[in-house]
Amino acid sequence: MLIRAATLPVFLSFPLAYLVMTGMLEISMLSMILLYIVITCIIMSLLLPLSFDLTHTATIEQKDPVQQIRNKSILFEFACFILGLPGFFLILLLSVCLEYLMGVQVITYYILGFLGVLILKVFLRAFVTVRTFT
Repeated sequence: MLIRAATLPVFLSFPLAYLVMTGMLEISMLSMILLYIVITCIIMSLLLPLSFDLTHTATIEQKDPVQQIRNKSILFEFACFILGLPGFFLILLLSVCLEYLMGVQVITYYILGFLGVLILKVFLRAFVTVRTFT
């Protein structure tokens, strides 16, 4: 859980990168770095008390229903890899190569598509999790 939450600064950098790449946000590189550091510090300050509580809890019992689905099949495992951060960076690398070799602009559309899939994943995860409570 803490590892997933620690990826929040990475996910928050996606919309910022998209806005800068499309010219919808004019910001200097130094300002972008400072903003990333501030966001990271805010998230980490929220995670420190949580990690303390988890460390000192006698029994930690987490059952993630999405993880249980993921473990059912190699196809689900592969889909989760492609739709997660490792897959994002793999496809981003391929997109950079495609842009370099073909001259076709792909990265901005890929980031926008990935954000759409990320939002869809949040809704699906909430649905699956709430469904397990009933």
